[in-house]
Amino acid sequence: MINAETISQMKDGVTIINAARGKLIEEQALAAALQSGKVKAAALDVYSAEPPRENPLIGLSNVLHTPHLGASSLEAQRDVAVQMVEQIVDALRGDDFRNTLNMPFRVGPGFNAIRPYMDLAETIGKLQAGLADGPITQVEVQAKGEAVENLIRAIAAALLKGILHNQIEGPLNYINAPVLAEKQGIAIAQTMDIEALDYPNLISCRVKWEGGSHAVAGVLFGGSEPRIVQVDEYRLEARPEGVILVMQNKDVPGVIGQIGTILGAYDVNIGEWRMGRHQPGSEALSFINLDSAPSEAVLDALRKVNAITQVTLLSL
Repeated sequence: MINAETISQMKDGVTIINAARGKLIEEQALAAALQSGKVKAAALDVYSAEPPRENPLIGLSNVLHTPHLGASSLEAQRDVAVQMVEQIVDALRGDDFRNTLNMPFRVGPGFNAIRPYMDLAETIGKLQAGLADGPITQVEVQAKGEAVENLIRAIAAALLKGILHNQIEGPLNYINAPVLAEKQGIAIAQTMDIEALDYPNLISCRVKWEGGSHAVAGVLFGGSEPRIVQVDEYRLEARPEGVILVMQNKDVPGVIGQIGTILGAYDVNIGEWRMGRHQPGSEALSFINLDSAPSEAVLDALRKVNAITQVTLLSL
């Protein structure tokens, strides 16, 4: 039995691993030793009571917890080992995250069903990061619809992953994105006050920075095709992929022709062009999918058009 007395007789900084029987260790004594530094770390897959809901070891940063496996035969142990390796490979590839212990949201065998919504949320995050005019300090998330309303934590993690994709050196994933966002001073919250459009399973996100904000909403057409349906007060149905020009302009005759002429002069081909506006003669927003990235000279030429007020180049 490992208890406070036996732990006191150990060398400082030991690591304790228990994969035998839960009651071999007095868990309260081990927790105290881990917190004091007497025991450097512990790894457990068995507990005095299972599942370990009120266990003092839960939540300690220097304890590794794994599920209690009951594989007693060689065949069962082999099958478990193969499953573990397959699931690790799936997680590293980003294909599936079943049984991942430190995900910020619950992941079950139905991960592939929610993955398209997470990909959409990540794309919205990338779009928001590209449109923001300053460091983002607040992210508000809204999900409306039967398929997404219970996925707020997953959607939030994916949004943050998208927002941080060009800001973080090193690995970035669903697990560390919320932590890294917090370290960068980004607060995240669920909201219900973003104007909801009439689309099923709508994911909306509002970001704020000092002096400004943007709201972006997206849906999946046919359950698999991502579309951006709102940028601030502008409504449109745009494909968020590849090289994109997002432009704001005055809604006056000749603007579309001028833009097309400039892009054509530099051999930049337009794949799709979606536009939203308030009303005739007001302001408009263009979401243009291009077949190739325009040079800085192209962007400068577009900015010189009197009716164009803002030009942003994105790559999603």
